[in-house]
Amino acid sequence: INTIITNFIMHESKLVQSGNRIKIKFLEHQINCHQLNLIEKNNKSTKLKKSIINLKGHIDRIDVFNNQYRIIDYKTGVVKSTDLKSDLSDLPTKPKVLQLLMYAWLFSKERKMLNKPLLTGVINLRTTNFKIQSCIINNSSIIDSDILMSFEQAIGEIIIDMFSLKNNFQHLNRAEKCIFCD
Repeated sequence: INTIITNFIMHESKLVQSGNRIKIKFLEHQINCHQLNLIEKNNKSTKLKKSIINLKGHIDRIDVFNNQYRIIDYKTGVVKSTDLKSDLSDLPTKPKVLQLLMYAWLFSKERKMLNKPLLTGVINLRTTNFKIQSCIINNSSIIDSDILMSFEQAIGEIIIDMFSLKNNFQHLNRAEKCIFCD
């Protein structure tokens, strides 16, 4: 851990020494509840008792890098570039994209108006270059208000589907058992 932290700080120092401007706004930033108003479509029968869901998050890092907001999630495992690409129709199968967009959505709700471009991504702490792997939505790394509005609609549909009486949860076929399944 000491080696990882030392290498990461040296990498950040080199970025600044080469002319980049980095201003860390938040570390381990907790965003408390923001409400998502669910609108059921197609008269789905659900177990929902309310149409408002409270969402919150805990963001590893928010900084401004060369006049661009970045929401960063640190990872210690391998993240493939395909894990971070989506057109929002595949959010249930892209947990890292879902997480990063949730953070962006929560941050935009907390800050009301962003006057800078917003990028989300992960930094793998086990690599030596510590390059941010950007989340790519609809072939763009910039998260704008249109993407956030589309995400809000998509996450609402996912939550409604989770509570649908017609859908069952399925166990994923992986080595460790899901604590919620069997």
